[in-house]
Amino acid sequence: MFVYVVDLDLEWDALILRSEEALYSRGLLAQDLHWISEPAGKKFQAEVQIRYRASPVPAENELREGEAWVKFFQPVQAVTRGQVAVFYQGEEVLGGGIIVKSFC
Repeated sequence: MFVYVVDLDLEWDALILRSEEALYSRGLLAQDLHWISEPAGKKFQAEVQIRYRASPVPAENELREGEAWVKFFQPVQAVTRGQVAVFYQGEEVLGGGIIVKSFC
């Protein structure tokens, strides 16, 4: 069985290891949002790209107090804290934010 580093615990100076199944997330939380074109409402559907070379994936998104709560329609591999999540509707970039947490 292989294990993968999924997080760092700086307080305890420890690496958090998990199995491959733990690499998949159903959603994420993004902060420090910047919008080029504001979404039409607090809840909206858009594709979300979680890293430079990743393909955007469909998601249901909700804006709450300056944060974006993202729920993917299919689990997504390797959603990583510190990466940028970019929101798209078709070819249009809506904006993006920093991933601060992923959800299993």
